[in-house]
Amino acid sequence: KNQQPNNPLSLIFAIPDHPWVDDVDAAAVRVAMTVGEAGNASGLLQKVESEEPGDESYKVSFRQGVGKILSTLSIGVDAASAVPLKGNGGISNRGVLLCGDGFIIDESLQEQWKTSMDVDEIIKPYFTGRELLYGWKTRYVIDLQHLSISQVQQNYPEVYQHILDRVKPVRDQNRDKARKKNWWKFGRSHTDLRLSTKELSRIMVTSRTSSHRLFQFLGSEARAESEVIVIALEDPFFLGVLSSRIHLTWALAQGGTLEDRPRYNNSTCFETFPFPNCTEEQKDRIRELGEALDAHRKARQAAHPDLTMTGMYNVLEKLRAGETLTAKEKTIHEQGLVSVLKQIHDDLDTAVAKAYWPDLSLSNGMDDLSEEEILTRLVALNQERAEEEKQGLIRWLRPEYQTGGEEHRAESGEPETAQGKEDAGQQEEIPGLEKDRPQPSSLSPKPSAKAPWPKELANQIRAVRTVLETLPTPTNPTTIAKHFKGARKDRIEAILESLQALGHAHEVEDGRWAV
Repeated sequence: KNQQPNNPLSLIFAIPDHPWVDDVDAAAVRVAMTVGEAGNASGLLQKVESEEPGDESYKVSFRQGVGKILSTLSIGVDAASAVPLKGNGGISNRGVLLCGDGFIIDESLQEQWKTSMDVDEIIKPYFTGRELLYGWKTRYVIDLQHLSISQVQQNYPEVYQHILDRVKPVRDQNRDKARKKNWWKFGRSHTDLRLSTKELSRIMVTSRTSSHRLFQFLGSEARAESEVIVIALEDPFFLGVLSSRIHLTWALAQGGTLEDRPRYNNSTCFETFPFPNCTEEQKDRIRELGEALDAHRKARQAAHPDLTMTGMYNVLEKLRAGETLTAKEKTIHEQGLVSVLKQIHDDLDTAVAKAYWPDLSLSNGMDDLSEEEILTRLVALNQERAEEEKQGLIRWLRPEYQTGGEEHRAESGEPETAQGKEDAGQQEEIPGLEKDRPQPSSLSPKPSAKAPWPKELANQIRAVRTVLETLPTPTNPTTIAKHFKGARKDRIEAILESLQALGHAHEVEDGRWAV
């Protein structure tokens, strides 16, 4: 009965993130706690301010607020109401899913093969999300996606033997028939990722899970793992905006968490984000600062190979908090020129804020804008852009590619299918539904009748778990959403991550979910 608009459910108490340990030997997990009540009411929200392990339990202190508690377990603007924008579509994807570590090779083997074969077309630099943050390993990946196995054997015999020995035995055990059959190819075709990046000289990347939300440029020939978000934009204007506090605030509100680390979901964090409609002079300033930010970090790491992005940003946080640096942190500060890094970020934050709201007084810099005010303004702008798009005004981020999507797809030789249209720009979010593989009917059974999507969070969680329990095999957020009228994929994703945190669901290796 609480699903009816005239009989709502309100959260009157919530703790969004609390430590939970059953006993001294148990694994530490994080939980959320809520209390609901029929009707429209304000609630008490408690957020953990500090925590200290005790003999039998945690000693926890809170800061609290009173107000309307949203489904995101926060008080204030409902950032979850933002919708994906067409203008942002088709250019952000997760990296490649290998389904076999045998594709990865070291530098010595790559150099050895280069002496006997022209392997530049099939051997690409490879990196993980962890390497973006903690330091690089020089590694490569074998990418044979557009070759038949006979072409591999004929043109690259040494590579063929390598994957025959190290990839095929693993794929022979894979329950997915298409992956077993096409054992020399990656686990997904990654068509949208490949099309969006093939004409670029560089790409923008960020690790999906990280304590610091960092964007950086890398050469477009590199292959990122599936825990990296690849954004097919090479203009430093976009890197500048995404690196600003304004986007960081948005990403924290729209993304999920893994343990205690923020998680960047491109469908909710990037595709919903309204970029500023600013003058060319403002764009040039942001472009200049975005390029300077990327160049500064790369230069410092080139000069000091052991210097990591995480190290620099940990020190940057302490500088902003006015905390005393340790001896090790002082070394990082000097090697990374972190005060210079801070100045670039401060200038960038101000430039981006002025690009959004030129009449806004920023006499104290970004301190004049609270997180709630930033979110309120961005949600309103998202809704404004969504209305514009309904009227036919779409602010494409990369119009030469986005508006020519069908021509690009035709050039690639990809068949134009109904599923392909639905998944355009989001292929990485729908594992197991590549356009070039047949679908077993048992993989994603079509519900005979759609149930209404519950309005209350507790009922939404219960509904998603019920679907997971009744399906015969692991499934993806899009398929779950199809069981309900009015369900949004981004809400399903957020609920799945909550269920994972509570130990009621888990993400299997190919991106699908199971209880």
